[in-house]
Amino acid sequence: MKRLVTLLVVALIGSLGFAQQDGGVLRVATVSEPTSLDPITTNNIPSRLVFMQIHDSLVSYDENLNVVPKLAESWDVSDAGTEYTFHLRSGVTFQNGDPFTAADVKYTFDQALNSELQGQWLGILSGITGVDVVDDLTVVVHVAAADASFIDQIVYLGIPNSKVHQAIGADAYAINPVGTGPFTFVSWERNGDLTLKRNETYWLTRPHLDGVVFRAIPERSVAAVELESGGVDVAMSLSASDLLRLREDSKFVVDARPTLSYYYLAINNKQGPLADPRVRKALAMAIPMDQFVDTIFQGVGAIRAYSSFAPGSLAYSEQLVADYPAFDPEGARALLAEAGYPNGFETTIYTPTDSNRRQLGELIQAAFSQVGINAEVRSVEFGTLLPLTYNGEAPMWILGWTNGVDPNNYLYDMFHSDPAAWADNEVTFNSVRYENAQVDAWLEEARTLNNMGDRLVIYREAARVIFLDETAHVPAYHQTSTLAYRTSVQGAFADPNSGIELVSTYNNVWIDN
Repeated sequence: MKRLVTLLVVALIGSLGFAQQDGGVLRVATVSEPTSLDPITTNNIPSRLVFMQIHDSLVSYDENLNVVPKLAESWDVSDAGTEYTFHLRSGVTFQNGDPFTAADVKYTFDQALNSELQGQWLGILSGITGVDVVDDLTVVVHVAAADASFIDQIVYLGIPNSKVHQAIGADAYAINPVGTGPFTFVSWERNGDLTLKRNETYWLTRPHLDGVVFRAIPERSVAAVELESGGVDVAMSLSASDLLRLREDSKFVVDARPTLSYYYLAINNKQGPLADPRVRKALAMAIPMDQFVDTIFQGVGAIRAYSSFAPGSLAYSEQLVADYPAFDPEGARALLAEAGYPNGFETTIYTPTDSNRRQLGELIQAAFSQVGINAEVRSVEFGTLLPLTYNGEAPMWILGWTNGVDPNNYLYDMFHSDPAAWADNEVTFNSVRYENAQVDAWLEEARTLNNMGDRLVIYREAARVIFLDETAHVPAYHQTSTLAYRTSVQGAFADPNSGIELVSTYNNVWIDN
């Protein structure tokens, strides 16, 4: 496997020879538009990229993905591992001046678990049995069973102003958020600019930037042109050819770092021919994924994936990589014939509108045609694609997943069965409808163990069943977190979880005028 080569380390905050300055509006080109700015109902990457600039969470990551305090100054865990007591930071206010209290935390958890809202946190936080307010600065979260991954799971659960959220409702809050974060919401023009301004009373530190403008530009070559022409200051996840060119230009900095992200061809495990694991394995064998990843990323933007565990994950397994089926179109045709589809079948692959995933879909389409499968590729907006996956309509689709550090988050959320959600076409991250009682039992057990070594044994065994025996997904790649930005931008940081940090415990972006 080719190892990712870091293009250039991030510029240090307050680089030698520069004095940090206040002022200026940072213009950021993203890949996809958010679906919502409500952190209670939403947990997809395009959305949290923005809403985590507006909101803070109880805990956060440092630059090395270690969990550190944020709105919670500290927390205690009961001996049984079923109670988490959070001691909250005092003197924090929301952007409208309301004080932040334990009531806001309780409201956040309660509403994240409100099935009527159909939020994306429902499955992730399903182990919570109750939340108690002890006083204004102390809150206790009760879970049904010990869960070693719990703290890691709530890093991106932003805390909204409960009074505002309750008063206007989730739909209105999604476009009018009020948090405690470094930037305050100003406006959102759909398919245009999403504008934030400095939170003058931010509790952590005064943001240097006057504001930030996010603009979704799915076509990565267009985003690169915007960066070079001065239309934007920062561009995320550019194509490999553009990154290589910009790296050689002294007017730009390219910051790239490996991530735990996982991109994949999802397969509806309950739909038609795809319900047969032999068919799903044939799909994997029909795709020369190494070649496709190299074609799209040219060795600088991603590496081939063999499971949801990236090489940087504790649960990564070289043995699984060695045992993964090789590209074998003849073997794929034989498996299809054995499953009763000697002449293949027709299907559809959905992709978001960004050029990388659209191109991957088209390459897979061509590979499938060589084994008799006629696949149509449909590129749709992110907000349109997600409901198609939840309701079981889409046969196949290409998406990505990044959710912290703990190995639990890369198996349990996507592969623990959720029949109740499937029956009602509700939101679930196991949208491929994978179901295996033994895997469910393993994943449930692993969460209760404190010894990471014991947990890793279980995760690696479960991964073999999911990806080798039953091919619930066809793994595609682990993408690099990349930022390309003008040299006037100082202190930018390519978040290893595929975001961008603007103000944190370790950086505060500023513009050198």
